[in-house]
Amino acid sequence: MTKTNMIRAAALAALVATPFVSVPAAGPFQVRRASTAQAVSTAPPVATVATSPYDGEPIVAGGISYDYAVYDASGKALDISVQANTVMNTIRIAFDDSNAEAAPVDTLQSSVGVTPSSIRADGLQAAVITIAPRDADGVLLGRGLAIAIDASRLWPAQLTGSIADLGNGLYRALAVASVPGTGSVRVIVEGVDLAALPTITAMVVDTSASLRDLAIAELQSLAGTGGPLSSLLAQAGSGTDQGKRIVAATTAANAALATLINDDVAHDDNVVKTVLDNVLYQLSFVLEAPGALDPLDVRDTMDDLLGIVRLIAEWHLDRATAACGVCDGNGHPNKLCDAAASMADADAMRAAVNPDWRSAVDAYARAIELALQSVQAC
Repeated sequence: MTKTNMIRAAALAALVATPFVSVPAAGPFQVRRASTAQAVSTAPPVATVATSPYDGEPIVAGGISYDYAVYDASGKALDISVQANTVMNTIRIAFDDSNAEAAPVDTLQSSVGVTPSSIRADGLQAAVITIAPRDADGVLLGRGLAIAIDASRLWPAQLTGSIADLGNGLYRALAVASVPGTGSVRVIVEGVDLAALPTITAMVVDTSASLRDLAIAELQSLAGTGGPLSSLLAQAGSGTDQGKRIVAATTAANAALATLINDDVAHDDNVVKTVLDNVLYQLSFVLEAPGALDPLDVRDTMDDLLGIVRLIAEWHLDRATAACGVCDGNGHPNKLCDAAASMADADAMRAAVNPDWRSAVDAYARAIELALQSVQAC
């Protein structure tokens, strides 16, 4: 896929965040730039390099804008990421060079995070693994890296798909487990073992508790003292714009909790699409607002909330299936089949590289509503 990235040289702190598709490439690679996108393909090379990343472009003050592109030996434009390397005062351009041991990966500066570190051994709840490969100066290496996770060390957790290159220097994978136990996340980047070895613990599922009970317990943990929301507030500061939004999100989460505990299940769809949606609404502002918070921490909390909403929807689908029978694949029972389809839509929105958080909540709420209607019809 041909792609150029316009970068304002005076404001290069943000990484380009476009989903990455690996492109087989062969060097040498030509780095080109021009003041307009149309002129990049015919511009003379700024540099010719053998491997990724390239750190030769100085950061220029004064607000000059350039389009950058990298071409392989066949003349094909590659997907790239561009960021400011403030240590060297240069622009870092990264791309897939098809060399599995090319990038200067630093095993100690690179990081691996897991959220949550404990999951249910039900094959459903996922742990999000976030990998940030960096060089010796702590600068993100960018996109196009060869990354693997040791499956034998990860067991009993297993990856649910491939490792996604988020295009902004970070890489993400999802892991689930069907049996209890603890494994470690051993990551190999460009042939280098990272020092970080976080663990994933899969816990025995309490069969005496319903999925709805589990959702309530997880919401209590999310909004309670020492939970993710209070942790975000501590980092942001209560008087900041981010902090005020987190306080509002916590208030809404506790209101939803009280309703789920004390009200009839027939109101669950309304709780999800109004009160819990408001939690995501507040956190979406936190995600975009400038401040001290790591955006990944906010995204993890938002995904935790979607996981809670999904548990409620799944409980209603199971209840409707018990009352009405399984959807037969031909649209019968129609309300139940529609509920399952809405659930699948919500899951797809949640799994996207850039999740449509609030639309996913609406789709889960719709699944609950349809499941409730199905039970009434049966």
